[in-house]
Amino acid sequence: MPDGLTKVQRVMRLAYEMRADETAVLAREIERQRVASWVDAIRSEARKVGYKGTIPLPGGQELDLIRRQSITDARSITDTYNRDLERAIVKLYNENPRGNRYYYMRGVERWHDERAAWKNKQIALMNDKSARQWAVQAFIEQNNVRTQYRFAGPAPVCDDCAEMFAAGKVDQAFVDASPAPLHPNCPHTWATVAPKLGVPISRLWVGQAA
Repeated sequence: MPDGLTKVQRVMRLAYEMRADETAVLAREIERQRVASWVDAIRSEARKVGYKGTIPLPGGQELDLIRRQSITDARSITDTYNRDLERAIVKLYNENPRGNRYYYMRGVERWHDERAAWKNKQIALMNDKSARQWAVQAFIEQNNVRTQYRFAGPAPVCDDCAEMFAAGKVDQAFVDASPAPLHPNCPHTWATVAPKLGVPISRLWVGQAA
């Protein structure tokens, strides 16, 4: 935030900025979302190879990965939100240098609601897609799965996603070079095609239990 803020601007920043306790709550919520996506993705892959048993909640290194990344992402989201808040306050000042605290309250609340309408959906989508891709790759590695992939999801609306769809069936190296999601709001994933197990189904890995 630039120097020379008015008292009202400082009060608005303090009133609306995200703090450490909110970041911790956000990290736990992101972790919860990712755990659910992880389990669902493992279940989907396991069903493809004929496994019909239950899927445990992730534990061990899998849960550690989810937890550490969720904390990192929550901190990043907090930093981005607070920077955006500062810019919104400056913009309100530039539009009306004589605005009082009620002017700032209305403006910041309107900005917050408009931002949340799209940003929260974007964050939730990224959490879901990233967790699913981690789960699929873990399933493949742990079970020595041989598979190809295809880009899956709704019709593409950007050149990058269109290029992935046009690639058709691809191998692991291709997927590693272009991990999904490709960009914010990307609704696509790499889906396995006719996977073949490299281990007996009796020894199928479906995640380390918590």
